Amino acid sequence: MMIGKKVIVIFISFIIILPSGCLRIPTEQKTSSQMQANSELHVEYPLQAEAQVIYEPEIDDIFRRISVDYSLVGNVSTSITHHHLRLKWDFMIVNRTQDSTIIYILTPNFGNLNITFEEQQVNLSRLSYYLLPDYNVKIFLLNLTYSKDKPLFGTLEYETTIDSLFLYYVAQFSKSFYYPENYPYAIYFSPNFVFPVSPAGIIGKVSRGNIVLVLPSRYAVISEYPLEVNSKNNQTIIIIDNSKPWGSVYIYKRGFFQETKLTIGDNNTWLVIYAPSNMRLYSKELTNATVKIIKHYIDRLMDPPYSEINVIFHPDLPFGNGEEFEDSGKGIAIVGIRDSKRIEDILPTLAHEVAHLWFGSYTNLTPGIEEGLATFMGSDAGYLSYSLGYTERQILKYSSQYRKPLIQAYKEVISNPQVRNAIKYYKGAFVFRSLQFVLGNETFFEGLRELLRECHGKECNLTDVQSVFEKVSGQDLDWFFKEWFYTAKVPNYYVRNLRLEKEDWRYTVSFEIIDKNNFTMPLEVEVKTPTKSFIKKIWVNGSARVEFELNEKPTEIILDPNEWMVNENKKYNVKGIEIIIE
Repeated sequence: MMIGKKVIVIFISFIIILPSGCLRIPTEQKTSSQMQANSELHVEYPLQAEAQVIYEPEIDDIFRRISVDYSLVGNVSTSITHHHLRLKWDFMIVNRTQDSTIIYILTPNFGNLNITFEEQQVNLSRLSYYLLPDYNVKIFLLNLTYSKDKPLFGTLEYETTIDSLFLYYVAQFSKSFYYPENYPYAIYFSPNFVFPVSPAGIIGKVSRGNIVLVLPSRYAVISEYPLEVNSKNNQTIIIIDNSKPWGSVYIYKRGFFQETKLTIGDNNTWLVIYAPSNMRLYSKELTNATVKIIKHYIDRLMDPPYSEINVIFHPDLPFGNGEEFEDSGKGIAIVGIRDSKRIEDILPTLAHEVAHLWFGSYTNLTPGIEEGLATFMGSDAGYLSYSLGYTERQILKYSSQYRKPLIQAYKEVISNPQVRNAIKYYKGAFVFRSLQFVLGNETFFEGLRELLRECHGKECNLTDVQSVFEKVSGQDLDWFFKEWFYTAKVPNYYVRNLRLEKEDWRYTVSFEIIDKNNFTMPLEVEVKTPTKSFIKKIWVNGSARVEFELNEKPTEIILDPNEWMVNENKKYNVKGIEIIIE
């Protein structure tokens, strides 16, 4: 999937305790009847309900302050008719560490919320709460006493009108979920991130359960994994098992998208392109760009490994974001287009997500390797987000903050999105570009095709990738993989012992190239004169000697002019000749 897919969740575990200044919850004194065995539920209301107003730039900053000692099992049922939303959540709270528990209940500042525990109605008006005016949110604090050894059953019911206030709530509360103007034309969510389905709920980790959506029959579904979808009484009923591995579900209104359908490749794979109907001017351009990209991948790799590919241009996902998955034998690519001002803004994400249909859905490679390969393929198709030079500078910049090799990055979660993009996506792509330079186009792309054959239906790691390229090339590539994947260093070239001689109107320039980090790599060396340019490809094994004979005095010496590798960039002058290390 593309860069920085973010999700802010309602149902998630929190480990940081609220700081000083949080609500005081003085409670009523228990009567003797209330002080009987903990097997009976007791709701402890504060003597006086308080509201603490919090202004925060990010809702997840508040969530990080909340510590819960329970998890949840529950079934969420949501019904949407016309402009009305009604949900019911039957849940069970388990894994409590003590009898007395504070339950956090999140709700919009509007609509009707009712909640019961063990068939006992909770009087929400008597509870203290946090008020988040920037998000139209309340978080109630409910103090319960009940035997921790017993599951605590409850029901939450919420209903509201789907109007401008609701849409504003959604937009403000979660910057990572993007509702269309007329909710719910298209919905994105994952079963573990059920906020778009349930705008009110218990804050905590949902461990398992079902999500049931009841929608008018005019809605269709595209899902990352098999769902139970039924049609009954002009309704579409979707049942999602929350215990399955997470996956994305897109629900959209029939007719919302303009569909373009054609065949592509020798196998006549169906390509269906979904563009919002109100973007008719872009529809042809998006179709042409998609076809061009897929044809390039077919030429480089192989025919699409699906009977049908769906490319969906999502109007409520910002451009630069996207994902791909397989749905019932179809390859699905989702491409965000919100806030894009021109079609060129969309193309890098389109190229990346479509590439994942080969290196992602079809293969089972280590995820970090797949991201590097998808970014590489997008670049090879001519759709990198930035120029190679700028991308290299970003890699060098953020490598100073993450001084670990790629093999380690593949195993870790890098929380900083700029560092993650620079290392996992861009550096990973650049290393495969360097391998292309080492092996040549024919051998390199045959290696990628063999990788698709070897890693379809089989887990593959970096060792498997190395083995495939060694088999195809007939070379021992241990030196390359050790240098680029198992160290954090990059080549650090400099020029020394430069000599410039003139004889009979001819110039001879000779110099040494030294790599302070002692890489073994081929290197392009370009020498420019006022009217011409000359390039040689040499091998640098720690050092190398280079010589050019010229008809004019050289003005520039450029190492790696075509950006085949990440290396330390620098520029300086020797004997009137500009030395540029790209």
